[in-house]
Amino acid sequence: MKFTLADGFRLWLETTRQWARVKGGRRGEMAQTGAPYADASRANALSAASSFFGFLDKSSNDGVKNPFAAVQRPYVDPDYSATPGYTEEEWAHFPAVARDEHRVAAYRKRAYALLLTLYTCCRRIDSLLNARVEDLAYDKSHRVLLLKKTKGGGRKKKPVPPIAWETLQD
Repeated sequence: MKFTLADGFRLWLETTRQWARVKGGRRGEMAQTGAPYADASRANALSAASSFFGFLDKSSNDGVKNPFAAVQRPYVDPDYSATPGYTEEEWAHFPAVARDEHRVAAYRKRAYALLLTLYTCCRRIDSLLNARVEDLAYDKSHRVLLLKKTKGGGRKKKPVPPIAWETLQD
């Protein structure tokens, strides 16, 4: 079996410990700590490297062979996430804290509106942060938020419940 640089990168990801900032150290000081990278992190790094060589192959006149095409990647279950979800009570607590206890009083209304809209409209944070006031609209007597699709160029109408609409208007 032929050992390539891409295989070496895969082995490095499997065995090298993660890097973390040194508390109390110099600015930017890092040290290796903890376990090697998780399967999902290794798969992500290998996919990024493979995509880069795929781009080089398409954009180059010479054609660049992708050394990562044959590299075995770790299996990552698409239906599993180690990230714990929040309970209904925890989610209900976030907007209330933003509204009443945010450190900077001037930002309380904005933080409350953002969290309430995230919760009631089930949107991704990047979609809401990219939305503008002009994106608030009416459609057949329903209040909607016009959002750019995450993939593609079209826009998507998302209904906004009355409580979130009132908060956004405020």
